[in-house]
Order: sequence, then C-alpha cells, then structure tokens
Amino acid sequence: MDKTLRILLIIEEIPDISQRQLAKRTGYSLGTVNGMLQKLIDKNHIVSKAITPNHYIYEITSSGDSLKASLLYDFIIDGYEIIGKVRTQAKKVIEESVRQGIFMFYLYGQEDALFKLIKMSLIEYKRKAAIDYESIESMDQVDTGASYRILVWNKELIEMNDHVVNVLLNHSDVSN
Repeated sequence: MDKTLRILLIIEEIPDISQRQLAKRTGYSLGTVNGMLQKLIDKNHIVSKAITPNHYIYEITSSGDSLKASLLYDFIIDGYEIIGKVRTQAKKVIEESVRQGIFMFYLYGQEDALFKLIKMSLIEYKRKAAIDYESIESMDQVDTGASYRILVWNKELIEMNDHVVNVLLNHSDVSN
C-alpha cells in the first residue's frame, strides 16, 4: 500500500494519533512519518490543530480526501490485477497437475485471503474434473499412498519438491 494512503487512512480512523503512534502502527520511522505529515500539511491535504503543545489532531482536507480517493482507487485496481494473476497461476498449477494424473490437492498454509483464492480455483476446477482437495495443518496429514500435490503460498521458506508447489511462483511446468 502506498505510504501516503496508509497515513491518510490511519488519520481518518484516529485523528488524534501521535506521530510516535503513527510510526509504530505503520512500521515507518518517526522521521519518515514527520516528513510525510509535513508534506501533507504543506500541500494542504491535512491540517494539524494543537490540543496541547505536544499533541495534535490531524484533519483531512477536501484536497486530502481527493488524494486519498485517487490513491485508494489505484490500490484497488492494482489489487484486483494481482488477484487475477494469483488465480491464473493457481489454475495453471492445477491444470498441469491434472494433466500429469494428479487429482488430490492439499492446501498447506494459513487460511488467509490467498488460501481463499486458491481454494476458489480448486472449487472451480472440481466442476471440470474429478479432483479432490483438503486443507492440512501438517505435512504428516498427507496420504502419500496416492498421487498428490501440496499447494503452498506462504512467505516462509518451505522446501519445494515434486509434490510441493508454491502457487505464487511462476511455473513454466510443474514437475511430477
């Protein structure tokens, strides 16, 4: 997410947030937050009103609202494009696996938004072919007696092999 958009969204939610709290919430340095707030004030996207000598309330102006709307629009458009790419990649992995005679899929990872996208791709493909899938919490839950593919999408490093495929990686072909 764009840094400016993140700052504006937080200010909108918590107008009396301190710069230190804003830095902690965004993960940006205090200097970065201070500089960004000053630029937003200089461009009249926000105004600051002193409550006490060390505490301010930030108010988003109409030009700040326009900026936020524009940045939010761009963020959403980019997000949908990325979602489409993840779904296409997941479908590609599933289709290639089925061509190789693999009809059992295991989803291994946190049940987050990516999990839902991959599961949706499996549900859609299940309408075309007799595939099955299951969510697992441990690799020990895999039935190794049949052909299978484990689909992962995690940020942490998981050893890839013939059975484990990270759907976020670009696969020209999925090995059997």
